[in-house]
Amino acid sequence: MSEIWKSIELIVINENQLNEAKNELMKLQTATEKEPGNIQFSISQSTEVPLNFTLWERWVDQQALHDHLSAPYTQFYFSLKLTKVGRSHSMLPLTA
Repeated sequence: MSEIWKSIELIVINENQLNEAKNELMKLQTATEKEPGNIQFSISQSTEVPLNFTLWERWVDQQALHDHLSAPYTQFYFSLKLTKVGRSHSMLPLTA
């Protein structure tokens, strides 16, 4: 099995919904951190462009990521349509 590492830029679609987006992202982060296949799930807000967030996530395997994307709270967040994906990268750690 191979860990899944992702970096995802999220952009708030409507600046009037920034606070709602932040609150919902925090709820999503709290729920996701409890998932058995989650290693890391953290969201940071840009200090330069406050409507932009970066999501860093690590999963034990592809199935764990699939389970997360299918989870009711993840689907609920998607249904709100508060953010869109700017860039998404699959990552690998640097090793010596």
